[in-house]
Amino acid sequence: PARGGAIHAFELPGARQGWMAEEDSDVRVDNAGCPHGGPHRVLRLRFRGPGRVSTPVSVPAAGAGGYQTPNTPWLYPGMETHLRGRAGADLPAGVSLRAFARFAGGAVAESEPVALAPDEHWDLRWRLAGGGVPAAGTILDFGLRIEAPPLSEGTVNLAFLDIGGGAALDYGDSFAAESWREKQVPGWIDGMDRHLGAFSDDAEPQRRLGSDGDPCVYATGNRDWTDETLRCRFNVHAADRAGVLLRYQGMRRHYAFLFEKTRVLLVRQRYGETVLAEAPYAIPENQMVALEARAEGDRLSLAIDGAPVLEATDAAFASGGVALYAEHGMIGAAQVSIRADVRP
Repeated sequence: PARGGAIHAFELPGARQGWMAEEDSDVRVDNAGCPHGGPHRVLRLRFRGPGRVSTPVSVPAAGAGGYQTPNTPWLYPGMETHLRGRAGADLPAGVSLRAFARFAGGAVAESEPVALAPDEHWDLRWRLAGGGVPAAGTILDFGLRIEAPPLSEGTVNLAFLDIGGGAALDYGDSFAAESWREKQVPGWIDGMDRHLGAFSDDAEPQRRLGSDGDPCVYATGNRDWTDETLRCRFNVHAADRAGVLLRYQGMRRHYAFLFEKTRVLLVRQRYGETVLAEAPYAIPENQMVALEARAEGDRLSLAIDGAPVLEATDAAFASGGVALYAEHGMIGAAQVSIRADVRP
């Protein structure tokens, strides 16, 4: 793999991985051979004064004319980023770099600066936590800010961007919906038929998600997530089946903790269902319970209100996202919290 498997490398002629200069930035972005020879190629940033370059992380789901662009980010709060490169020999004095992330809603978080020196390697590592990073923010763009004196000119070369660590999302009250108009939580793929706020007699704020018949999901994460934990407040309203999914790779590739009328199941869905574990349990209709669903290595477990209920081992799926699930009925979810390790 290029550069040891980095998510962004620039080995092929013309490869830019979506990186471009931002508006009002006088930066020319192109792919170039390594300025010091050798087999590698780099992303060359030729700047005039301060500027920003960035690459998309996710696309807002809303679209014109009823069309949408469902997607989830490849970078989440809590994760670690690593960028490496080399400054050009023409670099003027007083130039530094900061990594930045732009979130849905407009917030921007930045790393500490890294000072550059002409013709020297630079290394920038940043964990997206604290310092203005929203606890459940959806990252729209990731980039570099070039801090340089006005009208100064020079070159910075980016060799690769890699990611790792673990995603950490704490939605708190922000996951709840006030009404049916709040259809989308940014960064989630919406496969539900219905969205509502809390019912008038619900005891706490929540997001109601519903299926008119067929299985429906509300998902986030990606195939880079390995060990993961999903915690939430959860209830069922007249659903045939409802629950949460781990290592979600699609509607027919995942693990599911499913509530039926009188039992709870752990199911492997792999182009057909296999029940891995089950226990008698009648979830109270319209009453919140605290769920903790966990996947660690080949161990899968579910706790309800802090008490272990299901556990099994299975190695069919090593990675995938998480999802909420409803079938022929409605669920309520609130206080969603996710922790997920990211494959190196």
